[in-house]
Amino acid sequence: MNRTWILLTSIGLAAAIPNVTFAVDGVVLINQANALAGNVTPGDTPGFPVTISVSGSYRLSSNLTVPDVNTDGIDITADNVTIDLNGFSILGPVVCSGTTTVTSCSPQGIGMGVSSFNVNTAVLNGAIKGMGLGIVLRAAARVEKVQISSSSGIGIVGFDGSEISSSVVTFNGAEGIIMGAGVVSGSIASFNHGNGIEAMSGATLISGNNTSVNGGAGILVRCVSLVTGNTAVANAGGSIVTQQPGCVLANNAP
Repeated sequence: MNRTWILLTSIGLAAAIPNVTFAVDGVVLINQANALAGNVTPGDTPGFPVTISVSGSYRLSSNLTVPDVNTDGIDITADNVTIDLNGFSILGPVVCSGTTTVTSCSPQGIGMGVSSFNVNTAVLNGAIKGMGLGIVLRAAARVEKVQISSSSGIGIVGFDGSEISSSVVTFNGAEGIIMGAGVVSGSIASFNHGNGIEAMSGATLISGNNTSVNGGAGILVRCVSLVTGNTAVANAGGSIVTQQPGCVLANNAP
């Protein structure tokens, strides 16, 4: 891509949105101060949620603290957006409790840490804690190296060719991970109130995950799905539970 075009585009975006801040590599930075000020992208009103209406790459430069359990942290309304949490956290007010698995969370709510009903969203490298739901993404999305905990509801929801990998989803008030026709790999889903990992539809690959001490099944799948190389132990609802015939289960323990 032409470097002059990138520079002019950045200058134009900065002129149109006075509050926008760029990292040295041209990525748009998001922090608590500019979240409260608004205008991170066109149409973003002051306070939460931060609305991302322009395709591109965004990176947290501080933690984001959301004011209540029914307010989202980041809403994405454009295709092709990457959110690098950059080791920071999106924090809400929910506290979950229980001696092993979660038995209660308070307050209850529907605010999402990151929400996107567009395509090609990526959320990477950080944590979301204390929200109503952790991450809810639609088609061809990617979640990688993210820790989700103390959601009053589900930790991560993905659909239609999405991929969740190398993530830790623990101590949430409902299911850890729900996937519809995508991939869940190399992740940990433990101590959640519901199922550790649940495949909402067939054509889901669940591979190389560790699910333990969940209040539901370790892994619950609707067939036809491929479940391979997972470890599922001490889950109240069973280790690996299939709801229809036709799934392929291989090399799982126990």
